[in-house]
Amino acid sequence: GTLDPVFSPDGRFVVFVASQNANAAAYGFTHTDLWSLELSSRSLRQISGLEGRGDSHATPRFGDRGKRLYVQVRPRSDKVYNAARVDQYSWPAGRLETRLAAPDGHSIDDFEADPNGADIWYLTERAGHVDLHELDDRSTTGRAILQLERGVLGQLSVSAGRERTLVAVYQSSTEPPELVRIDVANGRTQPLTQVAVAAAAELDLAEPIHFWFDNDQGMPIHSMLIRPPDFDPQRRYPLLVLMHGGPHSMWRDHFFLRWNYHLLAAPGYVVLLTNYRGSTGFGEAFAQSIQGDPFAGPAADIQQAAEVAIERFPYIDGSRQCAGGASYGGHLANWLQGTTDRYRCLISHAGLVNLEAQWGTSDIIYGREVTAGGPVWEQGSVWTEQNPARLAANFRTPVLVSVGERDYRVPMNNVLEYWSLLQRQQVPSRLLVYPTEDHWIQNAHNSRHYYGEVHGWLARWLEDSH
Repeated sequence: GTLDPVFSPDGRFVVFVASQNANAAAYGFTHTDLWSLELSSRSLRQISGLEGRGDSHATPRFGDRGKRLYVQVRPRSDKVYNAARVDQYSWPAGRLETRLAAPDGHSIDDFEADPNGADIWYLTERAGHVDLHELDDRSTTGRAILQLERGVLGQLSVSAGRERTLVAVYQSSTEPPELVRIDVANGRTQPLTQVAVAAAAELDLAEPIHFWFDNDQGMPIHSMLIRPPDFDPQRRYPLLVLMHGGPHSMWRDHFFLRWNYHLLAAPGYVVLLTNYRGSTGFGEAFAQSIQGDPFAGPAADIQQAAEVAIERFPYIDGSRQCAGGASYGGHLANWLQGTTDRYRCLISHAGLVNLEAQWGTSDIIYGREVTAGGPVWEQGSVWTEQNPARLAANFRTPVLVSVGERDYRVPMNNVLEYWSLLQRQQVPSRLLVYPTEDHWIQNAHNSRHYYGEVHGWLARWLEDSH
């Protein structure tokens, strides 16, 4: 991974993060520690990780006129997901002084340090949004600077001068990314760029509708609903249930290229985006809740979200539904293939069908073993009960399957195995292989082709004639 190098303010040191156990990825969690290099003497010093806990470090930052060194820390535990905090060190002593954590089990996902003071400013996810907060060693809770009602912030940068000013990227599902200046004293923002404002204004992009329900475990579940252009509440629209990857990520109110909500809704569909259990942005315990339950629990939330949406929004035609996703969202699509017949069609990009094959061929394997409760040869309940391939006798739903030939996260053998099962079961299906793509479809030409295929597949199976 990246070394995240940064110069000390006096130019004498480079501080960076590096791993000493990357070779252990097959049988344990790897981590990065904090190091410093004195340029004049070439002297190397390890600052963190000496106690051997296995916490992982990233993005060091200097603050308070070079007297403090901050670093993001992802703690190590018996869980796959752990919320990130920031550790504060004295400099140049390199002594740990304080651990700064976001309240309510939320994660510090990006941060900057005040060059002239003791504050840090950080971004954290919250129910589809990404907000800006302030924290220092005098407070355990800090304060919210900017809690958004729509959109997300990202890519923080701090002024090196004495004015307390930040620059960030702001975007929402109806507003392409632009630079904004943020006054940290009052949270006021000022646009710095307007590159895509005029073009976006010409598009009919409806704001997402946010709604909540309690799942079967009593957990509050957040969803967003995207309506198509020329929306008429008197009409009845098919429903596209879109499932995010990760699983430890979150559907955001942002302008996403790979799964652009409005582009998917454009032919006349309502798109449902559910942050099922296991998602980030709702506290550490919520994200950790799917360990030992990788598919069944999240799928139950997705099914319930569709039912709630159909009940609450009368313009959704519950008789015409399709579900789809990529990566972990593709895994869920394949799980739905074996566990429900509610959908007229499915879409699965880079999705595993066989937990055992994925464990043996992916570039990340140990975390899957921990999620499953033990190695594959022990054949615990997750390996036997939450493996879509073992449910192939139930495969009936038409599915669009796709993969990038250079994908090492969910290698192509997973998709080819799924394809073989679909052909054996004579399931109506279509296979797309993109030779130059990896885990994501990012080439502009391929992206345009893929959206065309998705639109064609939805039109084929969501027409009233079916």
